[in-house]
Amino acid sequence: MMGLAFPCLEILQLETSTACNMNCHYCDYHHDSCVAYNYQMPLPLVEKIVSQLEECETVRRVQPWLAGEPLLEPRMPEIVEIVRKYCRDAEIVFFTNATVYEKRDMLMLADQVEVTVSAATPETYMRVHGKPYLDRVVKTVEWLEAQPNHPEIHLRIVLTERNLHELEAWRRQWSRFERFENVATGLLANKWRPAAGLELNSEVKQVREGRFSQQGRAPCLFWNLAAVNVFGDLYQCCSAVNNIHGNLNRMSFEEAWRRRVASGRNTETCRVCPVRVY
Repeated sequence: MMGLAFPCLEILQLETSTACNMNCHYCDYHHDSCVAYNYQMPLPLVEKIVSQLEECETVRRVQPWLAGEPLLEPRMPEIVEIVRKYCRDAEIVFFTNATVYEKRDMLMLADQVEVTVSAATPETYMRVHGKPYLDRVVKTVEWLEAQPNHPEIHLRIVLTERNLHELEAWRRQWSRFERFENVATGLLANKWRPAAGLELNSEVKQVREGRFSQQGRAPCLFWNLAAVNVFGDLYQCCSAVNNIHGNLNRMSFEEAWRRRVASGRNTETCRVCPVRVY
């Protein structure tokens, strides 16, 4: 089966658009609105990539976003249709800041929606995201919860030592959700433990369970993820965007993915990356 051609591959992340309406302080792309760029991946390239995974048995998730906001991608219904045509068994996951309320219907296209709420008070939200939009997030989440057969909803928080004081307010506001995850994954992976009892990111759990131990002595949280930027470059991960293994306009997915697997995780970037377990 073709699935055997892509060892370790479980998640496909396509940067279909770089458009975003926020200036999050932790984002390398949009932190400075003066240098942020706005491009789209051509739909023929989206289909070329996804169609090569039609018989891949290991792909369990497709994420049609990267640094951009999926609700600002006007072609998302077409993109989802392409993904479902070829990756029928994979779930489609949106990560969204949920502030583009007028486009909220688009969230119903996904199987799972990860909402980056980040803060429990407007003051901290402003420091994290650079925009006073917390009320929009609350409104969008409440709307989504009220929809019949809505996607599974997960919340994400940026929890660091600077805003631990907000934890109780967060719990009071969002206690109806059974699970939320900390976006500051690197801190968690480096054995940093807030006195919060937050559930670890699922990728961290997989590594701690030894799921990827056969790959080497330095498990990577993103080793099972194929990240493709808007230009078609398949690169190491969001921490190593310059470590490109091939361009999918000019080569097959299989060839580029095999290059990535063969490169290993012990590049200079990988050695200093905080998103490691040990």
